[in-house]
Amino acid sequence: MGGKQKIYLLVGCPGSGKTWVCSQLGDAFHIVPHDKRRHNAAIYAREIENEMETATKPLIIETPFGVSEIMFELKVKRSYDVVPVFIIEEPGILEERYFKRSGKQIPQGHLTRQETYRERARDLGAFTGTSAEVAAMLKSGRVMLADLWGDR
Repeated sequence: MGGKQKIYLLVGCPGSGKTWVCSQLGDAFHIVPHDKRRHNAAIYAREIENEMETATKPLIIETPFGVSEIMFELKVKRSYDVVPVFIIEEPGILEERYFKRSGKQIPQGHLTRQETYRERARDLGAFTGTSAEVAAMLKSGRVMLADLWGDR
């Protein structure tokens, strides 16, 4: 029983907790994990489109590409209802998580990207929060307030 379910686009830099948020959501959403292969946004959008064929719940997807690229592919070209949700963490938390996962210092570009995400979220009027806040908001059902954000 497919259809055009809402797509929640989980946005955050490496170490922000995107995968952790997905693991906290249980069965309330159809979670589409991105693989580590580097496809382009159009191929990823086709994979999402295939998932939409059988989804009976709203989708949660992580964005391994630029927000603009995937929004263009899903919202503009395919007319899906895409709601971006941004995870913003303190730099020290990002550094700690990144080091724990990779054994390396977080590249400065990732920290800079987070500031870009913060600005983008503000421009879109999108929800922002820590990974714990985003998980709580999505689990609570308050996410439907996203419908009030309009066509952005």
